Amino acid sequence: MLGMLAVTLFSACRKDKDDFAYEDEYNKSYKAWLAFKASAGDSYSYVLSRERSNVSKEELRLTTTVVNGKVTKRAFARIKIAQSGNEVLEEWTEEGATLGSHEAPFLFGLLTMDQFYGHVRMEILKLNSDFEYDFKAENNGMISYVSVKSKTLICIDDCYSGYYVKDIQKL
Repeated sequence: MLGMLAVTLFSACRKDKDDFAYEDEYNKSYKAWLAFKASAGDSYSYVLSRERSNVSKEELRLTTTVVNGKVTKRAFARIKIAQSGNEVLEEWTEEGATLGSHEAPFLFGLLTMDQFYGHVRMEILKLNSDFEYDFKAENNGMISYVSVKSKTLICIDDCYSGYYVKDIQKL
């Protein structure tokens, strides 16, 4: 009886620990990702971007290439968005010996999509009543947008952490 109680308590605690926002949508999206990854032979590229909501209206864009499950190339661009036309403020590309030599502001390092999905689940969508969450899977069922925003902080600008995933392509 005591053993049964311990298992029940452990299961209940474990469930609370693993809960995260948009769990069903995330799980469906992750299954779509696994199917895509298998069909691509674990070789693909994807674009991760973040629009900064500051006065300068910038987009930070990181294109990552993965071959056989390993990041082989990254290309970064910081773009000023304006009605008169966009302007590239900074850009760089890494591959081979230079891979990982730059820091991409507000974006992740040398992440495969598997690692990004893990980060989304364990960090971004981790349930906390002080935050609002959003998750979309509009890339053929795969993740297209994820964000978290404080309900309690009063801030003027750049108050959320949100990422767009675009152009997931087989190589």
